[in-house]
Amino acid sequence: MDRDPEHTQKTEPAPEPYRAYITARYQGEVFGEALFGTLAMRAGTEEERNKWRTLERLETITKGLLRQELEALGEPTRESNSRRIAGVELGATLAAQSWPAAIGYLHPRIVGWVEDFRAAEALAPVDRRWLVREITEHEIALRDFTTLERLGQGTQSTASAEAVARRLDG
Repeated sequence: MDRDPEHTQKTEPAPEPYRAYITARYQGEVFGEALFGTLAMRAGTEEERNKWRTLERLETITKGLLRQELEALGEPTRESNSRRIAGVELGATLAAQSWPAAIGYLHPRIVGWVEDFRAAEALAPVDRRWLVREITEHEIALRDFTTLERLGQGTQSTASAEAVARRLDG
């Protein structure tokens, strides 16, 4: 990750919109972790299970990064039970569908989230822009996954997610 020691120390106070954004993204990772975990548990094949587990891992790592930021901001880090339940419920619904239908459902939503995340990067104080870019990059990796799956390039679909997870975890 392209963090240096300066990134670990705040040089600007974090404005309320940034705090709200980080909180929302954190709870979004709670949802995503539950979604992909449920899909993995209910996967029809080992290949599908491994793909969903890769995405679950990316959500877990990103959630951890956001938890650290919330702690640094003095914000609550309690995971929303309703977001987790919503993720499990959607995962169960998608797991009952065919692989193409599940991917088809996820793809346009993730594409929209990437655009929302990009637009929200401006909320971050200058010294925290690296973090919001990482949040966007993690969502781009999910978009890459659904795009490649839709194109029939499933053997390469998790490469971006794996690379981002390695970078964020390292």
